[in-house]
Amino acid sequence: MAEQQYLDLKYLDKQLDEFEKKKKKIKKMRIGYKLFTHLMGDEKFAHHVSESALNPDKRS
Repeated sequence: MAEQQYLDLKYLDKQLDEFEKKKKKIKKMRIGYKLFTHLMGDEKFAHHVSESALNPDKRS
């Protein structure tokens, strides 16, 4: 069985920066539960998501 490969935050940040350079703003991004679980292993990502869940004006 092949090893599962995941995107990392650096890659996602780079992609978002490239869209912004092209004047395309991303409002939402859908990710699957496996990628979400993987990203929650990153302390910065987990903190941002946890904090935004408490504020309805800032949902991540």
